[in-house]
Amino acid sequence: MGSSACQCLSFPICKLRVKKDLDALQQTQQDGQYAQKSLRYSAEKLIPNHQMNEKLETGHREATMELLKLKDRAIELERNNAALHTEKQLLKEQLKHLETQNVSFNNQILTLQKQNVFLQEHNTALQTQTAKLQVRTTFHLCARRLDVIIVVWRR
Repeated sequence: MGSSACQCLSFPICKLRVKKDLDALQQTQQDGQYAQKSLRYSAEKLIPNHQMNEKLETGHREATMELLKLKDRAIELERNNAALHTEKQLLKEQLKHLETQNVSFNNQILTLQKQNVFLQEHNTALQTQTAKLQVRTTFHLCARRLDVIIVVWRR
């Protein structure tokens, strides 16, 4: 409202209008100062929030990298586990084969031991026969010599 409007009206009404306008301007000024302080406060908060966001993003990136490393390690461990499991199965099969061979070899050893006992007994029997034959041979030689001696003595 301009000053020309105030001229037409009486002074107290004009004074009242001016006071209302002044109060409204003061309120607007206070609102502006409050908004400015609020913006300044928000801006001050945004700077640390921005830094906080950067820190959070960096932390998130580092956590993601660590998680990827852990996943890679888990995959590596799973592969190693699978390889070890396969190797374990092969070793079990090899053990069964070796146990079967061991049983077979033990049976062969028992058979050879029985054959050895038989051959020792046979050898003992042969040695006995050889001794008897040696006695007979010696006896026959002695008997021939005796015959020769008797023949020679009778002459």
